[in-house]
Amino acid sequence: MRAKDKQKILKTVDKLREYNETLKKFSSSSKYLFDKILRECNKLVDEIDISDCSSEQHEVLEEYKKLINSPEYNADLIKKALDVFFQ
Repeated sequence: MRAKDKQKILKTVDKLREYNETLKKFSSSSKYLFDKILRECNKLVDEIDISDCSSEQHEVLEEYKKLINSPEYNADLIKKALDVFFQ
């Protein structure tokens, strides 16, 4: 993986971590804001070039998408999935 691609992916995943913290705060108070941030998370994941990821990272991203689109949002599970990505 080229350094530039790796840096872009890491910045994106870091942004997803920030969004996760924001979603955790607004999950019960603002449905509109929660849904808007959730759409942005999905968009960011879709923008990651999977060909630049390892198979393990690809699996983590797929798991992340399942978790954020689950009817019951669990910020702790999502944080763990993002932490696994960085390992």
